[in-house]
Amino acid sequence: MTELYTHQRPFQVLEPHAIDLHWGHSILEEPSFLAPWSAIDQAADLALELGEPGHIVVTNFAFPSSKRMRTRSKRVSFDEQVQVFLGKDAIQKFHPERTCLNDLDPVDGAAEVPQYVYGRQTTTGAAGSSTPGSSSSAPASHLLDRRLPNDLAGYIHHLQQLWRDDHIRLQSGEQYSLRTCFLHHVHQRCWKVPRVVRLPDDPRLWHAFILHTWRDQLHNDEPLNVAVAFPRVRSRPSTVAIHADVILTQGAHDECGGLVTVYPPGSEDDMHYIWAASYPRHVSGWQILDGVGASELVQTHACDLFHGGVVVPVTTQPTHIMANGHSFVAVF
Repeated sequence: MTELYTHQRPFQVLEPHAIDLHWGHSILEEPSFLAPWSAIDQAADLALELGEPGHIVVTNFAFPSSKRMRTRSKRVSFDEQVQVFLGKDAIQKFHPERTCLNDLDPVDGAAEVPQYVYGRQTTTGAAGSSTPGSSSSAPASHLLDRRLPNDLAGYIHHLQQLWRDDHIRLQSGEQYSLRTCFLHHVHQRCWKVPRVVRLPDDPRLWHAFILHTWRDQLHNDEPLNVAVAFPRVRSRPSTVAIHADVILTQGAHDECGGLVTVYPPGSEDDMHYIWAASYPRHVSGWQILDGVGASELVQTHACDLFHGGVVVPVTTQPTHIMANGHSFVAVF
């Protein structure tokens, strides 16, 4: 190994040519390349979003001598905190999840992994337990300040993060409300009348409340997908405040459930309607309108179709890649 290769870091190098080799490498031209200081900043931001400590930990260690390596048996160990990304590769949306491993020798003793229950750190109970009775003695805190158990459904974590980002912090005693719709891609491809679910204070009970609300429609022998509508759907004036929309879908795995808000021509702002519909993965603007009964209006009126501020062309050519929970706004 040459001297120029060994000493490439600027603070270790005495030869200027080595610095040119380091910062002139072709990897710097790749789109995904990050400078060391940029990588540290992004890692700190991600750690802050996930509620993990943002400080950098540097561990110094020394390799054992070669003689000791021959006498000791070889062993492979893993870090106690492993980050796993769950999601569909085609959509390229992943949700980080923490998993704890313990590969210590019995002589070292069992390790206790700290748990967070309702915002308070403790080391008792199972890791990430979602049993309602396990934290009965913990003081209640606001939902947005809690660290939810890891084994809760992904959409529950999504709801908490959504309300954090939008600063929807309810007062003590108030309940979050969901507007929910159900779709079966074979038997029920459109849903017009949503059902409102008032969520209890304990997020570990939310999934059971939602399933109980739709028990008359669910197929027990088919997988269920629950997705939060995004971008957020504008709520019509009503006596019940809607804090988020959720779509439950079953049926064909190659289709998705979406939510469309339609403003008919000449209607007032509070006369729009919100329907849920089944769509293929690759959908056109005309298909989006046809799924909610608005395709006939396109023949006589101009229409602007939006998804999160992005215009979707109202043509028969598929231009939008669907995902469960996508919401649209159609203005005639």
